[in-house]
Amino acid sequence: MFDTEKRIAIQPPAGEDEGSASGASSAGSRSWAPAEFIAAGLFLAACASFWNYLGAVLRPNALAAVSGSFGEDILPTYQAAQQILRGNGAAMYDPSIVHGYTYSPVFAWLFTPLALLPWSTAVLVWFALNSVWMVAAIALLERLFEEVLPTQLRSLRIGPIAVIPWLAAIWIGIPPSIQAIFEFGQVDYINLALLAGAFLCLLRRRDGLAGVLIVLAALLKITPIGLLAIFLVARRWRTLIFSVATLVIAVLATSLDPRVGFSSWLGMPHGVNANFAYIFQVYSNESLASVFAHLATLVHLHLTPQRAEYVGIAVAALLFVGAMGIGLARRNREEPPYVVAALAGLSAVLLASPLNWDHTYIVAAIPATFMLGRIVARWLRTHRLAWFDIAGALSAVIVASWPMTAGLAYSANGGFLRRAGDIVLIGARPAALVALTCLLLWEGWRVVQQSRPRIQSDTVA
Repeated sequence: MFDTEKRIAIQPPAGEDEGSASGASSAGSRSWAPAEFIAAGLFLAACASFWNYLGAVLRPNALAAVSGSFGEDILPTYQAAQQILRGNGAAMYDPSIVHGYTYSPVFAWLFTPLALLPWSTAVLVWFALNSVWMVAAIALLERLFEEVLPTQLRSLRIGPIAVIPWLAAIWIGIPPSIQAIFEFGQVDYINLALLAGAFLCLLRRRDGLAGVLIVLAALLKITPIGLLAIFLVARRWRTLIFSVATLVIAVLATSLDPRVGFSSWLGMPHGVNANFAYIFQVYSNESLASVFAHLATLVHLHLTPQRAEYVGIAVAALLFVGAMGIGLARRNREEPPYVVAALAGLSAVLLASPLNWDHTYIVAAIPATFMLGRIVARWLRTHRLAWFDIAGALSAVIVASWPMTAGLAYSANGGFLRRAGDIVLIGARPAALVALTCLLLWEGWRVVQQSRPRIQSDTVA
């Protein structure tokens, strides 16, 4: 699928010597000690993550429709697909007919084979597919770790298996919120697999395929579409062209199907807004808007949902502008700042959403993977950690492993300590993602600064 001969070499930050990696590798036992230490810690973390998965699928009544929440997030998609089968696709965005469908017509269109099945069977098939997406996402995260980890960590193997990349991918790819995914039937794992594949393609210069995968992910959850702005300013024309072409083909394919029609796309904005309206009444989600709303109530200030949303989007927009700035800073194909810019942009568009639940942060595994790989590589080269390395590692761990808060009911009438504690639980993950995004911007800027002397020397030559 991927051409391993064509990949972008991510340069180390200024002052780091790539040659030291090979020196450490030849040092025998000295190079194995850090690898074994890291592998032991990751083994425990991976076991805990896999236990979360087993608990999600093997707990009593896990896959039995015994509660109102069973499959409730995929149920609107099932109902929307049934409307398509009945030749009334435009009704998928009518809240009086299909309550809560917020995806594109493409997803409902692709879901129609499952809509032919009874609901109890279709939802079990979807949960089985979720396990397939999970395995695919973990496999692609392992490839990403192999791209960003140094040689001495990739050389620890059991047969053909690179131990550390696989353990790290299992740990970061199976979050505590997996129980919510398998209970509600969310689409985050297929999104993670698509976007992880896209960034792997970017690192290996498969720009066209990266563009296709990004738009396919955006057709499920719209936020990745913001990455097109990054590719525009970075002049990644192949990625941009393939992204737009994929979007046009998707719109045409569904519009030419008389059961869906172009009217479904025209009704999508109004329908999505109508379905979101009821969620704004309760801010128990993990968005920046929710955090700002809770902080306001903590000090007895009234902040309407719309204003809280504006504040959250403004913060995310500033970070996104920084990502575009890095995309503009360097346009040479042999340099990777645009990849770092795209990673920061992915984090920023995730933060911009006024509705983020804990399972949504699975996608943040991608920038967390990149940041952890860079931090470990620096530590092995320099044998020290700077403040931004510690902050980056802590942010990545929080994004990947923070406990579930989906069931947390924020109490505005509780005591100060109770409310403050709830805000910490709800706000830790978005705050960590803000920090991770800022550190990605800093990482991209360092790469840009490092590339300038070489660019100037090439120009003089």
